[in-house]
Amino acid sequence: MNYIRELKAFRDWLLLNELPTSAIALWYTLMAINNMTGWKDRFNAPNSVVEKLTGLSKQGLANARKTLIEKGLIEYEAGKKGKAPIYKMISLVNSVDSSLDQLVDQS
Repeated sequence: MNYIRELKAFRDWLLLNELPTSAIALWYTLMAINNMTGWKDRFNAPNSVVEKLTGLSKQGLANARKTLIEKGLIEYEAGKKGKAPIYKMISLVNSVDSSLDQLVDQS
């Protein structure tokens, strides 16, 4: 994944799609964590760390995560006892490029 291209693609995706602020904060936080892990396909992110970095409560995190899953922006595997949850970021680069091309063609 290319960090800068993904950030730009997400910004463009937001122009065409609605997302609550909490889900936006979570997406950016997960991208930052993924960047710190060296762009593993799947990476662990403890809830306590994600809550601290996003400012979300436990329920706020759960709601934002559910929204990102429903929108197809992340995959999520709940953590087991003593292990942090596992996330996978879904690349937006190719899908946003084609969506914006269609939008430009229509206008």
